[in-house]
Parts: sequence; structure tokens; C-alpha cells
Amino acid sequence: MSVIYKYPIPSPDAMVALPIGAEVLHVAVQGTQLCLWARVFPENKSVQRRFVTLGTGHTIPDEEGHLVHLTTFLDGPFVWHVFEVKPA
Repeated sequence: MSVIYKYPIPSPDAMVALPIGAEVLHVAVQGTQLCLWARVFPENKSVQRRFVTLGTGHTIPDEEGHLVHLTTFLDGPFVWHVFEVKPA
């Protein structure tokens, strides 16, 4: 059985433990915390997944693997872009 859980993204370059097979559904700021919501199978073993948040105009780092865009959000005058770093 799957459920939807919320996971904080604690920093602009963060590893988040998600159960294997987790499907990211949404990323947004709740209060002052950037969070992601995922459909998960909680009985599955967790693995670390990497998420990076970049501002408009920031340099995109060269990564091993590739960046998958998840969302763009506004924070006052700033615009942020959240990516998952997928293995090559």
C-alpha cells in the first residue's frame, strides 16, 4: 500500500532519504521550510536522493548524472528552481 509523505529539504544541496520507488509529487515552501511530497511504499528500504535548489542567474553546477527539474517557485523578489540529481 502506498501513502503520501512530506519530507523537508533542509538546504540548497541536500540528500533526502526516500523509500525505493518513491514518486515525487510536489515541491513547495510550507511556512519557511522547503518540502517535497512523495508517494511512497513505506515498507521499502530507504535510499539517499540528492536535490539542489538554484536561483535564477546562478551557475548550474556540472554534475555526475543529470538534473531533472521538479519545480520553480517565488520567494519575495527571488525565483528558485529545484532539481533532482539523477545518477548517470
